[in-house]
Amino acid sequence: MVLIFIICLAVGVLGQVLMKYASQRLDLSLKLISLDFVFKNILTNWQLITGVFCYVLSMSIYLYILTSVDISKAAPIMSLSYVLVLLFGALLFHENVNTYRIFGVFVIVIGVFLVTRS
Repeated sequence: MVLIFIICLAVGVLGQVLMKYASQRLDLSLKLISLDFVFKNILTNWQLITGVFCYVLSMSIYLYILTSVDISKAAPIMSLSYVLVLLFGALLFHENVNTYRIFGVFVIVIGVFLVTRS
C-alpha cells in the first residue's frame, strides 16, 4: 500500500507542476469565455491536458486507496503533497520559500508521522 500512496502522491504533484507550467503560458489577452481562449489556451496546451489527466489519475488512485485505508489516515498522508509542491515550487519556479512555509511543512510532516503511528 505504501507504493500506491507514493504513486498517488507523485502523479498528483506532477499534475500540479504541469498545471503551473501551463498557467504561465496562458494568453490572458483573450476573453475568458471565448472559443479563441478555449482553443489557444486549453486544447493546444499539452502541459494543461497532461496535468489535468494526472490529477484525474491521482484521484482514481486515491479512491482505490480509500477502499482499504481509513480516510482519517489516508488524507493526512496525502497532505505530503504540500511538502513536495513546496520543494518543486522553489526548485522549478524559483518561488520564495520563507521561514513560515518551512515551519508549516515541518508541522505537516510531524502530523503525518503521528497519524501513521496510530
